[in-house]
Amino acid sequence: MSLSFLPGEPNRSPQCSAFVNWNLVQIIAYCSGNNLVILTKNSQHLQTLYLDEDSFVIDINRVNGKIAIAMKNRVLIYTPTVTNFYNFNFNGRKNISDLHIHWSLETEITNKRDDSKINCICWSDSCEIRDDELDSNQFFGLPDEYNSETSCELAVGSDKALSLFRFYYKSVDGEKKIHKKTLWFKLQPNPVYLVHFSPNSTAIASVGYYDKLVKVWHRVSFGIESSEFQLSYLPHPTYVTSLRWRSLPKIAKTEYTSVAPTPRPPSGLPNVDNSSLNSLKPFNSNIRIPQSLGFSEGGSLTSISANSKEHNVLYTVAADSVLRVFTTFNLDGFQVFNAGSLDLYDGVNKHKGDKKKFVYFQ
Repeated sequence: MSLSFLPGEPNRSPQCSAFVNWNLVQIIAYCSGNNLVILTKNSQHLQTLYLDEDSFVIDINRVNGKIAIAMKNRVLIYTPTVTNFYNFNFNGRKNISDLHIHWSLETEITNKRDDSKINCICWSDSCEIRDDELDSNQFFGLPDEYNSETSCELAVGSDKALSLFRFYYKSVDGEKKIHKKTLWFKLQPNPVYLVHFSPNSTAIASVGYYDKLVKVWHRVSFGIESSEFQLSYLPHPTYVTSLRWRSLPKIAKTEYTSVAPTPRPPSGLPNVDNSSLNSLKPFNSNIRIPQSLGFSEGGSLTSISANSKEHNVLYTVAADSVLRVFTTFNLDGFQVFNAGSLDLYDGVNKHKGDKKKFVYFQ
């Protein structure tokens, strides 16, 4: 039996580590002291970034590979640069060491209306590559799925507020530069402990420290200048310790090529002109958009039908060790339905002698 030793002990925080499957590249990142350690499968070391101070909050965007790190009241955005993709693709995308990935600091954000400590962050899965902003990487065989210069959103929870930021690219003097904008800002009565985007980016779930109420923020407007949300409460008998949305359904793999693939709808659906995707829009019946973002079994970006009546499923775990399942619908209006619960203890009375159950989310 072999043991793998990581370069540094992770900081003691539930949000100090993150894992994603970014287009067949498994990325594990965690904060250790004032270092950000990035690994891939089999604990293969990719990179170590040195920070100004200790960080306890991190999240990775599984669409474009960006890494967000929170330190006190500011967030640092690190963007990956991919090279040697031709050899990696030629060898069947099996050896990760053939693919050279390097993260570098791209921008930093601070909220002028909130100087409190940031406790949690979460990337949205809604990303977009505009046809009029193609970069030089695409002319060297780098497909869109490894293009990190995409519009994206980040939810930030702090001691005082819950915020939503948008990142986008504009050409300035012939050079693409990242810009950021605050889409939404809401003061909170309690410090925000957890925040999670739904897979289709139509809702945000948040909860405070020792809070019995889970807040579900349903998105009612998807503007690129501002956003509006409708609030729903999910009461619990005890304080909530964990939140998780059900992932999008997986789609069958397609063959990979060394050039940028053209997204195609599933069988039986008409072809769609991607030129109409000119703003950040996840799939929703209220949004005029023909396509949406999904993920294949390997984690690569694919398109799925926007007309199918998708709904979200939210799992919560409270201090009473009960797993609760909520489903959200958008029929005549946004609704949340309590679909059931599961007691994670095998016993009538929750004593030490009772056997504890475990759950696995896929």
